Amino acid sequence: MKNILIVDDEDLLCYSLSAALMRNDTFVKIVSCCKKDALTEIGCNFYNLCFFDIRLPDADGLDMVKAVHEASPATKIIIMSIMTANEIDEDLMSDVQKNSWYFLPKPFELGNVRSLVDRASQYP
Repeated sequence: MKNILIVDDEDLLCYSLSAALMRNDTFVKIVSCCKKDALTEIGCNFYNLCFFDIRLPDADGLDMVKAVHEASPATKIIIMSIMTANEIDEDLMSDVQKNSWYFLPKPFELGNVRSLVDRASQYP
């Protein structure tokens, strides 16, 4: 059984991503309040994979990713974000690469996400 946590404040994206990932062997949980709900979920349950928006209203996404790594080192993290050229700097991309398993730029094709999840589950 794969457990996947989606942390994003965009309801439509969460619903669509959850629907695309839901299978008999997959449990998907959605949280939008990063500080409270995401850390509580990670502390109480093991998630194989966590989709994290880098831009969250109540916390810095990269700081939260680091907190998830501390609480659950085995959880793979996919960082999602709309990134325009003027928002990307070397320090940000270095942090993203260092603290995540994969960077998924928004918008993305839902069909490609399922294969990404399958790939993530093949690697320890």
